[in-house]
Amino acid sequence: FKRVVESEPEMLEESEEIDINDARQLDPECQLDDEIGVRVETPDFGRIDAQTAKQVIFQKVRDAEREIIFSEYNHRHRPSRGTRKPDHRPRTDGRRPSAR
Repeated sequence: FKRVVESEPEMLEESEEIDINDARQLDPECQLDDEIGVRVETPDFGRIDAQTAKQVIFQKVRDAEREIIFSEYNHRHRPSRGTRKPDHRPRTDGRRPSAR
């Protein structure tokens, strides 16, 4: 999909936008800021190319999920940057300290 804009050809982001005049050739009823489906011809991809594309897409999804989780957590809590000192005090319940 491309967003319908009115722009100079050299200012147009061709992968995301389409000029209103070009868009009206595809759909005469389209208006500014509409999204219009544009058929893109793709070359024949081999098995390895398809697998690589799949991995890239999944990685981008994981990155986006990680960013969402981090922003939700960061909004509620301020993560601390530092190290925790080990507690060398003797335990009062008689058990030995666990190995960490």
